[in-house]
Amino acid sequence: MNAMTRAALRSLLEEIGLFNSFNLAISITLDQMRGLPFKSLPQASDPKDRESRKQLAPAILVYQRLSKQYDQAKALEITRKLVIASGRAFLSTVLKPLDIDHLSSLPPEQREAYLRPLLDPIPNAIYTLQFDDKKRVYFTVQACHFAQLCTQLKVSELAPLFCEVDDYFFRHDLPQVDLERSTTIAHGGKQCPFVLSLNDNSKATTDK
Repeated sequence: MNAMTRAALRSLLEEIGLFNSFNLAISITLDQMRGLPFKSLPQASDPKDRESRKQLAPAILVYQRLSKQYDQAKALEITRKLVIASGRAFLSTVLKPLDIDHLSSLPPEQREAYLRPLLDPIPNAIYTLQFDDKKRVYFTVQACHFAQLCTQLKVSELAPLFCEVDDYFFRHDLPQVDLERSTTIAHGGKQCPFVLSLNDNSKATTDK
């Protein structure tokens, strides 16, 4: 059981209890064995699309099952907590080594080589990278498999939950890095313009 699954199960246990979580887990497993929730869609177009579906499927199936037991607001809120918990666990495994101070000290031609191996395991994002001389990274997501798939499956209300994961992660799990993001694809934007920078507290700590 990976970190994402453990975090999701802990969240479900807190929200709906052991018995309901056990039954829901069995239902989700059976749904996935039947090819849900993507059975009605064409086959995945590439490895990133395939991995995105793998990560996204449990959240969609949980939401669909909960929507049969609770009103939409409650089903969405339980799913939100599950998505944030599991998403933070995933980002912790791939972005914890991120060191923007070290990144900014590298020659420009080496920065992308340092950063791409950390970002490439994030399956849903089709992105570009840019850098400036102020220790900032411009990570611009031009397409998001999560948003696309949620729209195709008529659960577009789930897509913004994955945007919340980023906010929680940088606020609580990687607080030395500030995140700025004016819009997201899930909220109707044409792209997700992430700007990552080392914050003043981190600089003070580094200087000591």
